[in-house]
Amino acid sequence: MTQPPPPPPNPDTLTTAEAKSGNELITLMGNVLACWQGIEHTIADIYLVFFRPMRADAASVALYAVRTFEARLSIVNALITFFSSDDHKATWADLYALARKRSSARNAIAHGLVMRHGRPPNSEFVVGQSIYDISNFPDPPLKNGFYTRKELREMCETFLSLTKKLDEFRLALANDQALRAKLDAPSQQVLRHEGWYPLRMQMPGAPPPPPESSQE
Repeated sequence: MTQPPPPPPNPDTLTTAEAKSGNELITLMGNVLACWQGIEHTIADIYLVFFRPMRADAASVALYAVRTFEARLSIVNALITFFSSDDHKATWADLYALARKRSSARNAIAHGLVMRHGRPPNSEFVVGQSIYDISNFPDPPLKNGFYTRKELREMCETFLSLTKKLDEFRLALANDQALRAKLDAPSQQVLRHEGWYPLRMQMPGAPPPPPESSQE
C-alpha cells in the first residue's frame, strides 16, 4: 500500500541553522539580481556606442521601450553584426552566447520557487533552477533541480566577470575609428532606398467616362 506523502515542514519550527539558511539564501538572491543589473546596463552602453553623441537620448528611449532582455540583446547583436569588423564580431559572438546563457539563470532566481530541501531539523533553503511548473515538479523534490547558496555566490561572481568583459568590449568599440567613420557616413543606405521604395503612393485618378454610343 502506498504511503501518503509526509506533511510539509512547519515554518514556525525552524531551527537556528535552518533560519540562517533561509535568510542567507534571500540575501544572495538579491545580490544575484543586483549583479545582473551590471550586465543589462553594460549591454545598453554597447548599444549607445552606435548613437553617441547626438542621438543618445532618442536611442535610449527606443531601447528601453523594449521590455525583455532577450529582445534588447538581439537589437545589439544586429547592430554589431551589420556594422562591426570581423574581429569585433568574433569577440561579440562569445559574449552574446554567455549573456544569453546567464540570463536563464537570472530568470530562475527572479521567478523560481524557493523551498526547503531535506529533512528537518537539517533542511536548507534552495531556489528552483527553472520557473516553477507544477506539472514537472518531482516528488520528492531533487536537490539537483535547485540552486544552493554556494551556487548563488558563484553566480554573482560570473555576472560580475561577464560585466567586466562586456565593458572591455564596449571600450574597444568606442575607440574603433573605422566603425565611427562608417556610422557617420553622410550617405545612409536606408535614405538611399527610400527613393526606390516609397511608403506613400499616389492615389489613382478617376477612370475616364465610357464613350457615348453613336446616334443614327
